[in-house]
Amino acid sequence: IKSMILQNFTKFYPDKENEDYIKVLTNTLESICDCHNFIRDQYDASSVSLREIRRFNIFFQFFLDYLQNKSKYKDNYKGTYQLLMGTLNITLYLCYYLRISDKKLREELAKILNKYFEGKLFLDMPEREVTYIAEQFIIDNEKGIALNRSLKENLFTSFACIVNRIPLIIVGKPGEGKSLTIQTINQTMKGVYSKSELFKEYPQLYMYNYQGSDTSTSQGIIETFDKARAYARNQLKKLSKEREKKEKFIAMIFFDEMSLAERSPNNPLKAIHSQLEYDDNEFKIAFVGS
Repeated sequence: IKSMILQNFTKFYPDKENEDYIKVLTNTLESICDCHNFIRDQYDASSVSLREIRRFNIFFQFFLDYLQNKSKYKDNYKGTYQLLMGTLNITLYLCYYLRISDKKLREELAKILNKYFEGKLFLDMPEREVTYIAEQFIIDNEKGIALNRSLKENLFTSFACIVNRIPLIIVGKPGEGKSLTIQTINQTMKGVYSKSELFKEYPQLYMYNYQGSDTSTSQGIIETFDKARAYARNQLKKLSKEREKKEKFIAMIFFDEMSLAERSPNNPLKAIHSQLEYDDNEFKIAFVGS
């Protein structure tokens, strides 16, 4: 874990004897180990692995850039130390806290992580940022849609995973806003044409739907991925170099009702793994399932 995490930290502090550098690095390593041990104790030994560290590094860089951009307008994170601790806070929240569905277990993990944030509660900063990001989305209040905790968490997590093209599966009962989350994101993330200043900083979303059913096939899933990649290639050809810098885009697949596809005698979900491991970063497809 240490050797993987060091890739993120060597660029922040040239002086490796710097007291702040040692403190941030120590807090990062120990808090990650606490999260891994906690999740293993509650579930099983294979519930976390070094793949989590790879995702952690990706999200850490993403949230570092996000907080740096935000601090241009609001001076919430002055200095490298405060910026890195804020980034650690929100990255732990996304990578470990939100994956736990049980409320009591969430509370237990939050108590364990409180000690790393100098008298501040672990949940204070991430929940503030989750609310801020969720409020930037276009919500049709006239239809009686409430921005409750579940919807805010879904919007926040989907946004971060889609932008970084990290596969996400949202698990929940009917009526918990899974499809609503994706509809809202699709309506809001318009790149430079977005209404929110926040989303103007991120690529435009082009979404492909795949409806799971008990007749789903591997070929149908693969064809959907092929269509999304073909669209991405065609769009890239159309854009000039100048427009490409401004009009970035992400092709995404929303796989609805994965549980229905799982019942199919054709065993279609076996095709998803190879598609998600597609190694061409330029045409890597964002994926959300529910």
